[in-house]
Amino acid sequence: KPELLFHLPFDGSADAAFAKGAAKPLVAKGVSYAPGVKGQAVHVGGGLGSVLKYAFKDNVVPERGTVSMWIRADGKVPQTGRYLFAPDTPFGLRNGTGALYLWLWEGYARIDSSDDCDLWVRSGLEADGRWHHLAATWNEAGVSVWVDAGGRSFDYAGGMGNTSLYECARQPHSFRSWGAFDAFAAFSIGSQNGRGSFEGLIDE
Repeated sequence: KPELLFHLPFDGSADAAFAKGAAKPLVAKGVSYAPGVKGQAVHVGGGLGSVLKYAFKDNVVPERGTVSMWIRADGKVPQTGRYLFAPDTPFGLRNGTGALYLWLWEGYARIDSSDDCDLWVRSGLEADGRWHHLAATWNEAGVSVWVDAGGRSFDYAGGMGNTSLYECARQPHSFRSWGAFDAFAAFSIGSQNGRGSFEGLIDE
């Protein structure tokens, strides 16, 4: 049944207000706080090497879930390759692991399933310096992403290995590699373990 697993209000602290697993961050550095959508928000980026990392166990269900947050980018410059939610990956591997990534890419909010086909879904996100709400959902049937409760747009990335792009486009997202999550001990907010840091504010 749907239930809340983890809630970060960022009201002057990086601790979770509610957590099924560990509430305190494993790492919290290079961050500050500023007025947010509700109370305060966390500011990441700014060349500070921001890292916000939390325990994966019990705070995320690998097979299905939703990550939602408010974001406000610094300035109006599109941010490409900037992570908002990302698990640590063993040995830097991604494709075929089933790791879920919510990030910004070329004017879109995008969720990557990291399945064998490396399929992903994106939705337009205007770089206007205003607050925007993102929600990314995943389950055995696939992945979806919404911006400001708007519609979804689907785009297929290239195939992997012997799987052709045509074959990938005709089948649902594959999560048969979910077992790889046993190797993922943590997830990061606003970067991937300090890499590809978002430049701006994140709240709720």
